[in-house]
Amino acid sequence: MRLRYLAAVGGLIAALAAHASEPQYTITDLGPSDGYASGAFALNNKGQIAGATDGNGWIREPDGALTHLDPLPGFNGTVPAAISDNGTVAGRLGLTRGSVCFGATSPREHGFLYHNGKMTDTGILPGPSRPEGWPERRAWATGVNDAGVVVGTADSPDGPVRPFVWHGGAMREVSGHAGNATAISESGAVLGVVSPPSSERRPFLWKDGEMTFLPTLDAGPAKPSGIPGALNADDVIVGSSMSADGKMHACLWKDGRVTDLGGLMDGVTSAATDINDAGVVVGTSGIPPSLAPPKGTMHAVRWTDGKISDLNSLLPAGSGWELTAAIAINNDGAILGRGRKDDMFRSFLLRPAAPNGSAHRG
Repeated sequence: MRLRYLAAVGGLIAALAAHASEPQYTITDLGPSDGYASGAFALNNKGQIAGATDGNGWIREPDGALTHLDPLPGFNGTVPAAISDNGTVAGRLGLTRGSVCFGATSPREHGFLYHNGKMTDTGILPGPSRPEGWPERRAWATGVNDAGVVVGTADSPDGPVRPFVWHGGAMREVSGHAGNATAISESGAVLGVVSPPSSERRPFLWKDGEMTFLPTLDAGPAKPSGIPGALNADDVIVGSSMSADGKMHACLWKDGRVTDLGGLMDGVTSAATDINDAGVVVGTSGIPPSLAPPKGTMHAVRWTDGKISDLNSLLPAGSGWELTAAIAINNDGAILGRGRKDDMFRSFLLRPAAPNGSAHRG
């Protein structure tokens, strides 16, 4: 009897070990990524991806078909930043100096809204133009929802950049402080970060016309600081905040409280970049230099029920990839990110290997 019990336990352990070693994701190569003008930058719940190649924006359908986002006259490119579930895209018209070669005149940079084949320039904040000889005021769109409400960052008439909301052709400031807006929910809640006169970076949620500052982790002797990344349908927010060890840690805000999500080990920097409606979080974590490959010390990660996994460990063996950053996750558990393959920087899409599997259920 005891021998049968031990054999059953041994078989169970072997089965669990085999299951743990099975890959949880398949991976698709989405092409080169330079972090600014080339790469995949946004993913929606329908599986559409928004990205750019050498500053030429595109939307990639789940079947691989591409729609090109041509710039408006007077602009030198398009770089998407966000895509809503109905395929509305927001991003940047124009490329900054340094990403490609330019002459003496700085290129124009405005936000854009793309919907149903129509490209719209979202403009700049109202106010006087800068003096002659100064660069033209700029704006960048960073988020959009199905209603076509756009959020982003724009130069103010008095100099500092400020978070904005744009809808129906009108742009307005969100806060009155210098800062950035990073995302918007379907309900219209705006996420961002501002720097009040005390100079710390304060994450905020702006909802129904009211701004709420989010708590930050204990930064020890340093000033409190936080950077929000994204929010889901329940207004659960993820991002990063300065901790007492002097490093930025991935964190989650829910019901007015902040939780430190940590990293792959103690004493490393980490950041959470997106969360789906099931509460699964993705982002980036440092790894020990002694274990890192020659090229870098950051890996793409996933938090499920508060537990962190290195996404590299969930790939098929011999994939040839090193996943360095996860930037988005949708409600089907697909993950968009960046990594290295054949010693080149590439964008990738991970899909759960088994439908309704543990790869995307929180």
